[in-house]
Amino acid sequence: MDHRRIGWPFIVLSFLYLANVTSFFGVSAQYAALWSLAVEEHFYLVWPTLVHRLSKRTIAWCALAIFLLCPTLRAVAYRLGWTYGAGYTWLVADGLALGALVGVLSRTRFGSRSAVRFFSICCFAAAIGLLTLLRPFGIWRESTPVGGVLQVTAVNLFSAGVLTVTLLLGTSAFSWIVNRPILQWFGGISYGLYLIHMLGFDVVDHWIIHFRPSWYAEIPSSIGLMTLRFVLSMGLAVGCAFLSRKYFEEWFLGLKDRWTAHVPAPVTNVVIPMEEEAAQRTA
Repeated sequence: MDHRRIGWPFIVLSFLYLANVTSFFGVSAQYAALWSLAVEEHFYLVWPTLVHRLSKRTIAWCALAIFLLCPTLRAVAYRLGWTYGAGYTWLVADGLALGALVGVLSRTRFGSRSAVRFFSICCFAAAIGLLTLLRPFGIWRESTPVGGVLQVTAVNLFSAGVLTVTLLLGTSAFSWIVNRPILQWFGGISYGLYLIHMLGFDVVDHWIIHFRPSWYAEIPSSIGLMTLRFVLSMGLAVGCAFLSRKYFEEWFLGLKDRWTAHVPAPVTNVVIPMEEEAAQRTA
């Protein structure tokens, strides 16, 4: 592609889920979307084992510890003069840990609607508080120590608030607000779409440069050309993501049903926390 050169060293490291630490091997990160997928894979290779072996209480404490540890490590990295804003797993796993904490809490006695609502309010309050109170210290800019260390924390807290509000809405009389077929469809292809959306723009730019080079120079100042580039690029990416999900990813997702024995749900008298409101009242 005209704007991207990807070498085999980067491809091999990415294949081994090391796209976020390629600098340790003297290889530049040549496709930015893969660094966060590497972080996710590191987390998913370890976290299911912990969930399988530890109690919910211990898992919750582990998630909370990771959420608090990552900002601390970013601060230590800054203090030592290291790249504290890098995408290394131990510096950025706090977002995944916070999501895991939400998942654990929703399956315990703290998962009632009132508790989840309180958790959501706390997340929003903490995020807004950090972004407001620390604004004079540069939290809005990643280039500052406070921003590099705590901006991601504030964003993660706000995202956790949005997630829990969505769960509450999706299990209430207002579920129609979030349970939209188009959103669910995009949710199904979202992983692949994130993976290839940058390639979609690369391919379209490649075509434009070769067949309409004058257009490419005008894109930054032309709303029409910018919109056309976006529609073509995202259309290509969405189409490829859909085909990938249907004819490639589904086969791998189906393997879990072959390799995992069916375990009947345990009989319990505890009301499932995130059920519909009416179902809770009935129970």
